[in-house]
Amino acid sequence: MRCSFAIITVAVASFASAAFGQEAAPDWATSFAPDALKTTIGVQEQGLLVVGVGSDSAEATAALRSGLDRAAVAPMIMDQSALGDVASLDDPAIVAKAAHLPVARVVVVRVYPGSGGGPATAVVSVYQKEGAAVGGFAVKRGEVLAAMPAAVAASGARQSAMEAASNVGSTKQADRTAAIRSYESKYIGFNGLILIGAQGQMAGFSFPYQGRDQTSLEMQDFYNIVGRADLGDSYHTRLITRRSLIWGGWGAVVVGTVLALLPLKDLGKTDSEGNDVDPDFTLMYVGAGVAGVGFLAGMIGTFIDPNPVDSKQVVGLAKAYNRKLREDLGLGDDYRSGDNGEALSLHFGVSPLRDGAAGTIGGTFR
Repeated sequence: MRCSFAIITVAVASFASAAFGQEAAPDWATSFAPDALKTTIGVQEQGLLVVGVGSDSAEATAALRSGLDRAAVAPMIMDQSALGDVASLDDPAIVAKAAHLPVARVVVVRVYPGSGGGPATAVVSVYQKEGAAVGGFAVKRGEVLAAMPAAVAASGARQSAMEAASNVGSTKQADRTAAIRSYESKYIGFNGLILIGAQGQMAGFSFPYQGRDQTSLEMQDFYNIVGRADLGDSYHTRLITRRSLIWGGWGAVVVGTVLALLPLKDLGKTDSEGNDVDPDFTLMYVGAGVAGVGFLAGMIGTFIDPNPVDSKQVVGLAKAYNRKLREDLGLGDDYRSGDNGEALSLHFGVSPLRDGAAGTIGGTFR
């Protein structure tokens, strides 16, 4: 009974498909037929690396790799697992990243959606391991790739497809160049300075800057740029408190000192009868008190750090900001400004002092 039901189901389904004119969805395997690939890619003596860029290309890449394997165009067909994430890389960067692999050519697959709901198009570019483009074609999903002699795979009817692949690569390169230019103008780094006194005492300072031109940043601006306006407000409040205590305190020292000295002007004076005039030392006591309170306030203000977080957290905020900036611009997380690495440069100096010398170690890091 179960077997009869299965047969009836298949018959009904086939009848419905024929009656309503339904067709199976186009398959990438149809597009990458082995015979066509053997003439468009050509037979290679060494291995091929097939790289799909973007999640939309996974199915097409698998079908192409399968077709190449069935066509036996190379002794080895490698997938992209050895390269890691290549979604943000352009074709030249992908080829360069494959330099250490035992292959002769790199095949890059990019898939673009069709207009008006039509089938997607796969753009396939073929590169020598050294980087030169040697071929390419574009084919729609479900469209049969026509076979042709390998000698004309890079010309004639196939030339327009190669140009399309080249244009896609150029556009991607232009987009990446613009992204890099934007990152280079917005990333945050630090200029560090360590002072070494004559007696061996050390003091460190760190100054944030933005962009390759190293535009200096006030700490409040730094916190706002990295998305921590709350820390910026806290820094501003603490800075005002610090400055108020320092300037107000030392101002009180000056005023208090003047008040304390005023009674001294009466020393040595005599009244109309020739008697010595005793100075009123009350004002002196008041002035001394004002100066003492001012000195204490100034010292307290000196030791207040306006930064609400320590230097390690500040650097962490900058790194997180730079990482997010790279992600937003579509750059890989391994990209860094300048030499594609964590940059660190140092400079040294010596300043003469009366009782010795003071050394300086300066550095720039990002």
